[in-house]
Amino acid sequence: MFRRLEKSARTALRRAAAGLALFLLMPLSAQASPLLNIDEFTWDGSTGVASLSGSFDMDSYTGEKWRLTRLEIMVGSTVYSSSLAPYSEYTSLPFSYSFNDVTITPAPLTVGNTYQVGISMQRYFTFMSGWESGSTIFSSNAQVTAVPEPTTAVLLGLGLTALAARRRRV
Repeated sequence: MFRRLEKSARTALRRAAAGLALFLLMPLSAQASPLLNIDEFTWDGSTGVASLSGSFDMDSYTGEKWRLTRLEIMVGSTVYSSSLAPYSEYTSLPFSYSFNDVTITPAPLTVGNTYQVGISMQRYFTFMSGWESGSTIFSSNAQVTAVPEPTTAVLLGLGLTALAARRRRV
């Protein structure tokens, strides 16, 4: 019984040491050049919905495979997020992920202000027997713009065009 206990204790100690080594080496080798690019960040004040489009490119990182789990907006000290499920898994580098019109409903945003936008990622390691529980966040600053709304002149122009088209049919 003691030998079995010793073996499980050694295994647990090895896993803990491997995790500690990974943690200590992470700033040196991990996160070489992750890039989060936000192409479009709009806010619809009438619905309270923010919409984000952009891409995430990575060419160097630790882990055996990776998955992106959510997109986030930080408003003040509060983080609002939207799931990226179903999660695509990546097993080789470099990899690129593009997202279009991911919606998040944060607290009210101010058009023209810059907010921190982040993407959350999990890594898989065999020695940990699964996905890491914590997520690593890569962020970028992005300026919010208003959702374009049709102006009175555009609506008037469309109305006159419709009337002219109807008149031609008659």
